[in-house]
Amino acid sequence: KNEPESLLTPHDPFIVRSCIHSVALLSLEHDLSTFQRFINLTLPKLLFDLFYSEQIDKSSGEAVVLFFANMLHSNKQIMAQLLKGADVVQLLLSPRDMLFAPHTIARCLSALLCIARIADFKRTVIAQLDLLMSDLNANLNSELRNESFYQICALHCTLLSELARAPYEHHERMAKAGMVEALLVFITVAGKGLKDEVCIELIMGAVFGIAALVGSPTSGEHCMASLLFPATRMQLLLSLLRLPQADINAAFHSGTIGLRTLQRV
Repeated sequence: KNEPESLLTPHDPFIVRSCIHSVALLSLEHDLSTFQRFINLTLPKLLFDLFYSEQIDKSSGEAVVLFFANMLHSNKQIMAQLLKGADVVQLLLSPRDMLFAPHTIARCLSALLCIARIADFKRTVIAQLDLLMSDLNANLNSELRNESFYQICALHCTLLSELARAPYEHHERMAKAGMVEALLVFITVAGKGLKDEVCIELIMGAVFGIAALVGSPTSGEHCMASLLFPATRMQLLLSLLRLPQADINAAFHSGTIGLRTLQRV
């Protein structure tokens, strides 16, 4: 009774770790009533504060990130409550710097894609566009071209394509961040998948995103300049017209790693 109540006992770190992992596992159920109960109990705020408190280990931190990623695969009401008052988007872009597992990075990007698909929430992702582009470039510069690489490429490309549909006032920032250049790189990656197949999901996402940015009334000229100079960029885009239809059909029918990943979002 004489000790301050704020002092932790030797058993508390283990109990906290067990609770965090248990809650992360419960979030996999994707039950909306459970998600709402978590929010009513202020559990997201508690976990968010714990993540940045430096009082939990790496495994628990990864579980916290997965908890938020799982909960954001939800409806608009749940998302609105999670995004209010906390920079959850920045949290979801932290796994690579934290050296978390590739599947955690992919799950977080999938959650960001869910957020970006709702018009009212696009701006929350755009606010962290520099962090997103940094994560994207880190993946593209990776020498290891395995299944995780193509999964993350598909999510990055589709996310940029979705953000390109944002109101025109955001397009200038996207142009300055190098989105057109990044989408062109995805086209080069698309030519050879893990099993030498055409990554059709990268081509479709890149072409859609480029078209949206080039057609922007506010930043179209800037984006067009990025597309035309150097001339090899336009040649790369025109090369898609020579892509054999049989290869496209085969990619759709057999299914690529990226297509299967996007189907689970």
